[in-house]
Amino acid sequence: LFKAQQRGVLGFQKIVAIKRILPHFSDNEDFVTMFIDEAKLAAQLTHPNIVQIFDLGKAGSSYYIAMEYVNGRDLRTLLRKVREYRMPFPEQVAAFVVMRVAAALDYAHRKRGFDDKELKLVHRDISPQNVILSTEGSVKLVDFGIAKAASKASHTVAGALKGKLLYMSPEQATGQPLDNRSDLYSLGLVLFELLTGERCFQADSELGVLEKVRLGRISDLASLNPSVSRDMVAIVNKALQKGVDHRYPSARFMERDLREYLQRQGNPLTEHDVAEYMNTLLGGTREQLESLVTARFPVPTSLTSGSDR
Repeated sequence: LFKAQQRGVLGFQKIVAIKRILPHFSDNEDFVTMFIDEAKLAAQLTHPNIVQIFDLGKAGSSYYIAMEYVNGRDLRTLLRKVREYRMPFPEQVAAFVVMRVAAALDYAHRKRGFDDKELKLVHRDISPQNVILSTEGSVKLVDFGIAKAASKASHTVAGALKGKLLYMSPEQATGQPLDNRSDLYSLGLVLFELLTGERCFQADSELGVLEKVRLGRISDLASLNPSVSRDMVAIVNKALQKGVDHRYPSARFMERDLREYLQRQGNPLTEHDVAEYMNTLLGGTREQLESLVTARFPVPTSLTSGSDR
């Protein structure tokens, strides 16, 4: 992955991100074919919360994708800092970020192709490393379109399966056919981690994690974060139902519940608030972060679940 400068006539310039196939995959014809096909597919997606693809090209014998450059950090980077401070994301910030990702998924899941037929896209790799927060607080979902190619090759990359396994739905971990609700389960796992600072599936080995994923044995959210609200517990539990028919039927309903939750908090959350939280988390002290969270993102006492439970 490279940061690059696109140049045009009369001094035109634009910063873009360039993604290339790793050298040890460049001779794999099946992988190259999937990379090209999926890049063409992703280029049809135009949504404010999805990183846009500008071009598919070839330099020498290597294919590349030119895409929107986002100046920011992925959630995986932010979660490392969260674990260091032992301070999970404020509930409102977590809801805002996941609401925007749900909006992106709703668009992508319903997208029709050039022939006006449903594309039936499933991202299959919703995880913290594929969600970026810009320095302005905008939320961007990345790697839409090459997730299929990446998953096909993951068995040849040491450790790659382990990283993806933590955010798989039970049906994905057991090799069953997937639909849009698999992505919603994965998004629920991301929300769980933002609210607790901990991954949902904990075990002593990769096989232990795999068993928990396949059985849908999720950790208890309220035990890891006693201050989480009843409303948020309900949203997470709905997304993390093992049976697909018991989950949200589409991302639109998950987005709706998160939006209504935020509306009940009073002061509307903005991208500026998210940016201020992220910049303080990364560049400020623990004391500055605690002060910001207390002042701007108080625990919703009327919704707190701990004492009631």
